Amino acid sequence: HGGLRSLAQAFQSKLPPNSITDVIKNLRFEPEYLRIVSADLSERAFMLKSASFMAEPLPMLVPLYRWWEVPMFFVVGLLYDLIAGGNRQVPPSR
Repeated sequence: HGGLRSLAQAFQSKLPPNSITDVIKNLRFEPEYLRIVSADLSERAFMLKSASFMAEPLPMLVPLYRWWEVPMFFVVGLLYDLIAGGNRQVPPSR
């Protein structure tokens, strides 16, 4: 999902991280990526409201291979939902 990748790029300089150490070592903040995520979520909400016959939310399954990816993706999902705010037209990202 492009939105999750853009959200990860807002906080990480190296993707994908190979370890929890990489996550901590490569922390950064790029607000431009958050603006991209916000714009994409607004566009998604617009499409689902105005053309629901052409667009529908689909469930997504993300494979996780390391134990530390589980809490990291949980936090990313919460942040994604927080950015979507009231424009969320789909179930929460959990």
